[in-house]
Amino acid sequence: MSDDDLLADLRAMWRSIDPPPPGLVDDVLLRLAPELDDDAELLALLADSDVLDGVRAVGGDTRTFAGDGIDLLLSIGRTPDGRRRIDGWIAPAARGAVTLVVGTFRGEASVGATGRFALTAVPAGDAVLDLTVRIAGAVRRLRTPAFPL
Repeated sequence: MSDDDLLADLRAMWRSIDPPPPGLVDDVLLRLAPELDDDAELLALLADSDVLDGVRAVGGDTRTFAGDGIDLLLSIGRTPDGRRRIDGWIAPAARGAVTLVVGTFRGEASVGATGRFALTAVPAGDAVLDLTVRIAGAVRRLRTPAFPL
């Protein structure tokens, strides 16, 4: 038996005994995406705290991110069907657009003049939020690190 045959047999054995979890490759790429994208400024997670139940959701929490001269607050509520509702605010307020990626789900929303946006029917999972806004005449592209929903 050659080394290649032995390694192929070992690979097949481990794949049958202890296969990689479904979605592992997608999860790894999702977590690495912010670090691999040179065009986006990476926001830092400042706070992650539980809050009381909201009017539109059954339980939830908040996440606060910050970058150079910009803050992002996310209120994440859980709906009765197990999905998430995300209400977000950026400061200073600026118009723009957000894209949220959770696995294969991709949600998009406009950011109004007050800096507010909302995403509904978002599945649970690890998420990355991209934000494009115009502040002081300059277009900025920002991205959060991966965070759980």
